[in-house]
Amino acid sequence: MTLSARARDRGDAEALLYLLDQAPQASAMREMLLEDLSHTAAVLPDYRTAIMTRIGEVVAGLPVTGSVLETDSKKPSEVDIVIVTVKQPEFDAAKLAFGVDLLRERDELVGGADCFRLEVPRDRDPNRMVSIVLTMNGEDSQYAMASFCGTLARVYRAKYWVLIGMAAGGKGLSLGDVVCVSRVVDHVRSVRGPDGDVKNPRDYKIEGSVARQVNHFKPERWRWHEILRAQMDDASAWSAYLSLPSRELADWAPRHKVGTSLAGDVLIEDGSLDDLAVALNVRKNYTGEMEGVGFASFVSEDKSREWLMWRGVADDGSRPRPTNWQFAASLAAATAARIMLTRHLDLDDEDLAF
Repeated sequence: MTLSARARDRGDAEALLYLLDQAPQASAMREMLLEDLSHTAAVLPDYRTAIMTRIGEVVAGLPVTGSVLETDSKKPSEVDIVIVTVKQPEFDAAKLAFGVDLLRERDELVGGADCFRLEVPRDRDPNRMVSIVLTMNGEDSQYAMASFCGTLARVYRAKYWVLIGMAAGGKGLSLGDVVCVSRVVDHVRSVRGPDGDVKNPRDYKIEGSVARQVNHFKPERWRWHEILRAQMDDASAWSAYLSLPSRELADWAPRHKVGTSLAGDVLIEDGSLDDLAVALNVRKNYTGEMEGVGFASFVSEDKSREWLMWRGVADDGSRPRPTNWQFAASLAAATAARIMLTRHLDLDDEDLAF
């Protein structure tokens, strides 16, 4: 029986957090407590975001902000979409794709992260503005991502949460290709028994109407390549700040696939991504990254929210690990995401015709 079996109220959750704060780094007790607290957050919805935020503080080695969990008395601001990135090339790419000048000052500071508020016209109805918050986490781990989303959720209430960025691409994918993720698999999760560790992956899927919209989405039919190449031309003006591919991209035409993200707190640099996919029975259109499970798991805890995820292929998960495709791959993902979010996505529970 795990400790979370007893965590039925705020006091129990606070006790678990205290134990987590005292547990040695890289210990079995610490890992068990992290798992227990994730379950505890699910059974205590009034304190979910506070618990996830506190977990992030402890994992990051920050001073714990008080000893008592409190509900958030301030009502979150209503927006249509929250877009999260992780690293600077992804953030810069998303800014350009959604029309944010790279020198623009932030609108808000939330949990130490710059947040930009955007009003983007909906292509199908220019009178319907899409309200968006765009931000960057800055930490590439599952717990850091879940904690950061918990912090954001205390400030913003959105139906759609979107993760945009880069990843390693598996067999059959090329640099710059984009995978719209319909399934995230936690490939690190395992059970330690007398004969060693046995993988026990957990996955998260988009479902229902959102899944159907993703499967119908073909950005190439909506001038995605032309838009992307134009934005790469615009990016050249920022070449002093951005790392761009060395080859000519005048005819660049990346592919957009629906697929799977293999996520875990392990940076794959040994070329084992394809072997990992085989072991998990994932056959095609897969990427490897480090934040997707934290993102999808947090968003999925609240049934009023939906998650979406786009990953641009920046490398193949082997050394030497190039960096000159990180921005371009992220821009490909961000431009595809913008087309989906402003043209196709059912923001108002409409019946959309594709």
